[in-house]
Amino acid sequence: MGSQDDFGQWEREFDESEVASSRRTRLLVALTVPIGCALLFFIGQAPLAIAGLVVAGLIMALWRAGM
Repeated sequence: MGSQDDFGQWEREFDESEVASSRRTRLLVALTVPIGCALLFFIGQAPLAIAGLVVAGLIMALWRAGM
């Protein structure tokens, strides 16, 4: 293990196809969750919808931060 190995790992980590796939997945999740929460509001489950939005927001923020 050396600096060359670390650099190779870093390059593989930022492969363009993986980054594009991650963006598409994040977009899909970001669209699906609010629609589901809107349906919960519609059927009268407002507390559950609010909790879902809060938890989804935290997950998306941590996902974006890379954790």
